Amino acid sequence: MSLCKLSSNDIFLHAVSSDAQANLKKIQTWAKEIASSTCVARQIFAMLTHEVYITIDMNNQKKIIEKLIKDNIRLHEDLKVLRIVWLKKIADSEKTYSSFIVEIAIKAMMNQLINVNMLNSHQECACKLFEKNCCITQCFRCHKFDHITKICRKNQRCEKCADKHHIKKCVMSSNKRRCINCNENHELWRCICLKWWQQMKRAFKIYRNKSFKYSETFKYNCTFFSLFLNSLDSMNSSDSMNSFDSTNFLNSVTVMLKTCS
Repeated sequence: MSLCKLSSNDIFLHAVSSDAQANLKKIQTWAKEIASSTCVARQIFAMLTHEVYITIDMNNQKKIIEKLIKDNIRLHEDLKVLRIVWLKKIADSEKTYSSFIVEIAIKAMMNQLINVNMLNSHQECACKLFEKNCCITQCFRCHKFDHITKICRKNQRCEKCADKHHIKKCVMSSNKRRCINCNENHELWRCICLKWWQQMKRAFKIYRNKSFKYSETFKYNCTFFSLFLNSLDSMNSSDSMNSFDSTNFLNSVTVMLKTCS
């Protein structure tokens, strides 16, 4: 059994066997040894739904989920939705349709939605498996790929010269431009960036080879639980992980698993 802290301040726990994983999911009191707000994250399956009216208010999750379940009561009687989010921010008020991501905890129900589609306000919407690796993720702080600004701990970088300042404070001339990713003489947003094209090719390759639905034999070998440092009751967010003894924690979890077996 091993434990790893992620840059998002979540913790990734790798179980040694499927039986240990099942016991960790069943008895979740061990997570409270870190803090009272620590909880085990649920396994989630995501689906992309197209041609949706943008009049939906995503801020009221309870209301929109209840309406979606009511619209599909005849097609999908046991539908249970965890969360709904827009694929992209709706900035253009004149836009009529967009796509949103639906998260569900039951794999069989997700595959049924993909096969049959779903209804939204009495309109049939096409459903497809959502593969997040098909998207290109880039930070707007350091401008590196594969992470977002919310969890970035690096310094702000300029999109023009790659120095440690905001682009509004840049005074470099046009002949001193530098890309933070490929280190060539151009601004960050130029399409000639080799690193950008590598990301595009990677995403396109995953999209081309992705499945149409979730495999029935697919299984996770690990347990993942979220640790939200801002909501801890007994520790401050700045020094919470410094005071957390991972060795003693793993030993106590191992003892707990032995008593369950």
